[in-house]
Amino acid sequence: MGDTRLTARILIPQGWKVDKVIPRQPAQDAQWASDFAIKPVDNCPEILRYFWPAAPIQDSVQVYLEKAQPGHVWRLSDGLKMEQTYEIDPDGPNASRRVFLRQSEFMVSVNYHRSDSAAFKRTYRQICNSLRIE
Repeated sequence: MGDTRLTARILIPQGWKVDKVIPRQPAQDAQWASDFAIKPVDNCPEILRYFWPAAPIQDSVQVYLEKAQPGHVWRLSDGLKMEQTYEIDPDGPNASRRVFLRQSEFMVSVNYHRSDSAAFKRTYRQICNSLRIE
């Protein structure tokens, strides 16, 4: 993460890969942010996909990294307490979690979406709770 020796780690479902990376966006006062989209990989041969197209898969794990201004204190605007592990979206199969590094301006968040409700219920705790800054 940045010019530190810190890394963000997260468990992702088997067969999923990083689909899109939005690189660090430098800003004033040494702030920056990065965004990673991790999605399932369609291993079906291209010829079969041509003849039997499937609807695009909307499942994803979004990971967002942010470094705030030096001395910044993170505050939660949505009423969550710092010790809450994850938040479930009542409108759909979404779960999210934020991790703040103590005595630092680093924050990492994950947002997990899975259209298969049964698979989501089996995996959201493991994925959200695996988020770490080391």
